[in-house]
Amino acid sequence: MGQLAILGGKPTIAGSQHVRWPILSAEDKAAVLQVLERGVLSGPFAPEVSALEREFASYLGSKYCLATNSGTAALHIALAAVGVGTL
Repeated sequence: MGQLAILGGKPTIAGSQHVRWPILSAEDKAAVLQVLERGVLSGPFAPEVSALEREFASYLGSKYCLATNSGTAALHIALAAVGVGTL
C-alpha cells in the first residue's frame, strides 16, 4: 500500500474522470423550483415531509413516522418518547 494521494501519493482516479455531483436533471430542477415558489420548505405542513412520513411508516409497517432534521433530533425524540430524562 502506497502513500495516500492527499499526502502526495498517486491518485486512484485521474482528474479527468471526476464527475460533478450531484447530477441534476431538468425534472429535478423543476421540482425544486415548484417547492421554492410554494414557499413551504419544511415542517409538518410541507407536502413532501408529510408524504415521506406516510410512505416510510408504510414501508416499516408502522402506524407513525416522524421526520427530523438530524440524527441528534431523532435521538432526542426517541429518548423523550420512552421517558428518559423525565422526573
